[in-house]
Amino acid sequence: MSTGNSSLERAAEAHFFLRPMLISALRQHILTDDARAYLGKNYKNYFEYWQGSFSQDFFDMTTMIRLGVATETALRECYMKAKGHSTFQDLKSDSRYVGAFQRIQPWHTGPNDAARIFEGAGIEIGTIPSILDAQKVMLHRHLYAHSAGAVDTRYVKNWKCLTGEDILGDLRFEKFPESDLYWFEPLQSLSTLIESLRKFVTALP
Repeated sequence: MSTGNSSLERAAEAHFFLRPMLISALRQHILTDDARAYLGKNYKNYFEYWQGSFSQDFFDMTTMIRLGVATETALRECYMKAKGHSTFQDLKSDSRYVGAFQRIQPWHTGPNDAARIFEGAGIEIGTIPSILDAQKVMLHRHLYAHSAGAVDTRYVKNWKCLTGEDILGDLRFEKFPESDLYWFEPLQSLSTLIESLRKFVTALP
C-alpha cells in the first residue's frame, strides 16, 4: 500500500471506527453533581460536554486536515512515479514540485501548480474521477489548518468559484464579516469525502 493510501485509510479508521468508540465511551462517563457545577452547564455525561465545548468539531477538523495530507501525498507519489523519482530526496532535486501538490484548484494556473507539472508528466489530473471532492478537501484543509475554521472572505469566494454555491446566503453568515464565524458545516461531509477520495486515489495512474 502506498503512503498516500495508507494515510487515507488511517484517517478513515479515525472517522469510521475510533470516533464512534470514543463517543460511546464518553457517553458512559456520567458527570457528578460537582462536575456539572464546575462546568456551569447541565451536561449529563462527558460526551455532552465534549460536544458542547466544540471538541467534537476539533476532532473532525483533524480528520479533514489528514484527508488533505493524504490527497497531497497521493499526488506527490503519482508524480514521482511518472517522473522516475525513487525517493523524496530525488523529488527535491525537481524545483517545480515545491508546494505544487497543494495547488490543485481551478484558480491555480501558475507554471508550478499541480495541473501544469502533471501535464509535463503526461497526466491530466482534471479528468481524474472525484477531482472536485479532492479540491473541496484541500480548500477545507486550508480553512482548518490555518484558521481553525474561522471563515474569511477568500474562503467564501473560493468556495463559490469551486462549487457555484454562495454560502453567504446561509443565515449563519448574517453578521459576517463584521463578526467572526467558525464554519463547521463541511465536517458533516467527512464520510462522503473519504469514500470519494478512495476513488480519487485509486484512479491515479
